[in-house]
Amino acid sequence: MKPLLLLAIVLPVALVAAGCHTHHRHHGKCCPHKTVVTPLNDPVAATPRAVDEPPRVETTTTTTTTDESLELKTEDFSVRKETVSNGAARIRKYVVSEQKSVPVTVCREDFTVERIPGYGTPTTPWGGGELVIDIPLTREVAYPVVTPRVTEVIRVRKTVDCVTNLITGTVRTEKFEVLKP
Repeated sequence: MKPLLLLAIVLPVALVAAGCHTHHRHHGKCCPHKTVVTPLNDPVAATPRAVDEPPRVETTTTTTTTDESLELKTEDFSVRKETVSNGAARIRKYVVSEQKSVPVTVCREDFTVERIPGYGTPTTPWGGGELVIDIPLTREVAYPVVTPRVTEVIRVRKTVDCVTNLITGTVRTEKFEVLKP
């Protein structure tokens, strides 16, 4: 039986999977669909082995696919409301004049002169002069007096009448189909 000599082999050169181009060595990158395996980062290649065994090199190739996507869109339907003018209500107060007549009784004082016989009754001595008696007389005068009063109150109130309308619009939706080559 031969004694086994264990050696650790470090290869400075990267092992590149098949199909990778040499231009990648210049910038240190490889194709995204290839995987580079080096002895430094490969646990199998870095394990000790016998001298007479050939070096173990494992190459792993990972293939990734490029996805293409297609967005499908749809339109949403909604209704927006805004308040616009619907005209205006104008209420005007105005004055109407009319003639009114009310029967009114008015009084006035008047005088009458009456002569009554004196029956020869004794009196005060005669002063011989003139005597004037003033008797004030009055009368009533009627004139119109207008006094305003509230007969009625007009209240203006806005009301809202709502009706349901059917608003119709067109919306578009994108669909897809698979076209066979």
